[in-house]
Amino acid sequence: MKLSKHLLKKFKTLALAISPHALVREEFVLLLPNTDEQGAYEIANQIRTDIENTPITTKENKIIHFTISGGISFLSTNDNNIEKLLDRADKALYLAKKSGRNKIMMANIN
Repeated sequence: MKLSKHLLKKFKTLALAISPHALVREEFVLLLPNTDEQGAYEIANQIRTDIENTPITTKENKIIHFTISGGISFLSTNDNNIEKLLDRADKALYLAKKSGRNKIMMANIN
């Protein structure tokens, strides 16, 4: 089973509440309407912590621990398409990975 499907199954309640949409491979976009920066950070960090603290057992009974990194971005008045929003979130994600992984980073809207 693909990791993303396993995570969605494991965290079904949370996943349904935040409506994830798989983009490519193991990346997700979480749409959080009516959520400010602090609220988005808290939700993303809670997901990160839950995944970090939830081991997965394989069919071979191996226990796997893993972590995730995330990037957060908000719509700007300068955004004329969703690609700009996703690009900022992607840059924040890669900054989180580059700075040690298992982190949530906020995109800079400039």
